[in-house]
Amino acid sequence: MSKKNHHQKKLLTKFFIFVIILCLLVAFLFLFFRTAINESDSLYSDLYQHIFIDNKKIIKKINQDLKQSPVKSKSSHLFLSLSDGQSQARVFKGEGKNFTKAWDSAVKKAQAYSLAHQYQPIWLKADLVNYVEQIDPKMFNYRINQSGNHEFFRYGLSLDSNLNTAFLEGEINANQLISYRSTRELNYEAVNQYLQARSQYDHSTSTPLNQYSSEIYFFSAYGFFCDQNQCHNLYSNPEMQSYGRRENDYLSAERVQEIATLASDQLSNSIKDNGQFVYGWQLSHRLISGYNVVRHAGATWGLLNQYRLTPKPELLTKIELALSYLEKQVVYQDEKTAYVVEYSEKEIKLGANALAIIAFIEYMEATNSQKYQDLVISLGQGITRLMTDLGEYNHVLFYQEAGKKDYDLKEKFRIVYYDGEATFALTKLYSFTQEEKWLTAAKLAIDNFIAADYTKYIDHWIAHALNEVLKYTDNGRYYEFALRNAHENLYAIAHQPTAFHTYFELLMATFEVYDRLMSQKINLQYLETFNEKMFINTIFARAQFMLDAYFYPEIAMYMPDPAKIVNSFFIRHDLFRSRIDDVQHFLTGYYIYLHQYDRLLYYQKLLSQ
Repeated sequence: MSKKNHHQKKLLTKFFIFVIILCLLVAFLFLFFRTAINESDSLYSDLYQHIFIDNKKIIKKINQDLKQSPVKSKSSHLFLSLSDGQSQARVFKGEGKNFTKAWDSAVKKAQAYSLAHQYQPIWLKADLVNYVEQIDPKMFNYRINQSGNHEFFRYGLSLDSNLNTAFLEGEINANQLISYRSTRELNYEAVNQYLQARSQYDHSTSTPLNQYSSEIYFFSAYGFFCDQNQCHNLYSNPEMQSYGRRENDYLSAERVQEIATLASDQLSNSIKDNGQFVYGWQLSHRLISGYNVVRHAGATWGLLNQYRLTPKPELLTKIELALSYLEKQVVYQDEKTAYVVEYSEKEIKLGANALAIIAFIEYMEATNSQKYQDLVISLGQGITRLMTDLGEYNHVLFYQEAGKKDYDLKEKFRIVYYDGEATFALTKLYSFTQEEKWLTAAKLAIDNFIAADYTKYIDHWIAHALNEVLKYTDNGRYYEFALRNAHENLYAIAHQPTAFHTYFELLMATFEVYDRLMSQKINLQYLETFNEKMFINTIFARAQFMLDAYFYPEIAMYMPDPAKIVNSFFIRHDLFRSRIDDVQHFLTGYYIYLHQYDRLLYYQKLLSQ
């Protein structure tokens, strides 16, 4: 080898060594600075990519929409919300000549806060403002009224044109910045309290506001949400109840089971050592006062349905705690007659006996035991003692109330649901014991429902009762009444603007009746009137609509204590109430939906031809 070639080879070797060292140094510096910034930076990068790289068409559409906005702005606005899953979201505003600049501005603030406070977000939500509208303060009340109900105002709100003192829809409703229940105007006391809280991390909006603002702006935004696994586009039309939650969450059987499991986990984890549930929350930090043993029994039944889907030992342990508590509320009038007592009210409720029977029987069937056999028979005897010869029920008795005799009638009627619950329980007793007297009593009650036309109550418990009874009779009158209970209310159910969980439950119990009727090829003239296609389509539509009342992380993150309610269900128009019976009704409807999913698809395809 020549000296020249040898020299070139040495130079080439040195060059390769230099490149390798340089690459190692770059890799080291990258890892060093990556660690120094914060673990959450990777999430910011993922969110950045989701919005600005994978969705360039979205940015183009946003800019087109901004050109049509009644309020022209020389800059772009973006809100970045962070939550660690345990506390209320921190919201940072970014502003710039374009969305990329606005994004960088918001991220810089969020990163600075996270580093300074060792804050580790697990949820990130970006809201890119796409529409701003100035509202005459005198018209504000009118626009709030147009929102339809409490907590149904879905726009963001700003008190200046540059959105410096601005609140996202989630912030408005989670912090009660609007007085829905009184003046239906801005609650300036709540606004200033929230501004004070927000000033702890965002110093730009710490100045208290005057009682009345001369400027009010509504705005909407394209939203994007990321957790530690993936990112989602969010619905962006504030005229829809889906606004702010993830798009296209298709309810496959697997997805329904996932939602039901997460919600039931929240419910079961709320069972205390004494067997009581944490009764419920409003705005996730306000514990709902009181307790209701009827709802306790119903919630336990809901968990037992979930146990059939996912028979986890830890879930059964929780259920047994709840049943033990329920059993302790039972008193005996005599050796054969028992009642469940609501001790806080000093009374006995028909509905408590009914749902206790349903829960105890469901447990025995799920575990193949006879543990509560004698108890449910005694509770059933209590129901029949409250029943008249005409198939009507007395609803409430006195118990341990001063000056009143125990077991005397307190109220003949309290709430219509007790009637359906009691009839459902009697039929479950027949199913469990095969004693004809229970079925005879249930039929007597149903004859009364038909005579009194109970379809007017849109009662889900009537649907459950009819579904259970029709497992043991092919009575045409009963089939017709069961279908009428849904069909005569179908338009109201289909157009109900809120999630209204019991409507879906009614539809699903009725679907089982309908499927049984069709499978057994029972000739029923009423089918000529029954709108089968609308019935099936409404079931699918309501199943999807119920997701608007599901505490996705992107909704829960604005609540003061999101960990208590995330992946559960809520009632928006009652301060985002998440009470044990609310969760039970959602779970029950989805439980039947999941079991009947293939049959529903079959009818949807058949009726679309």
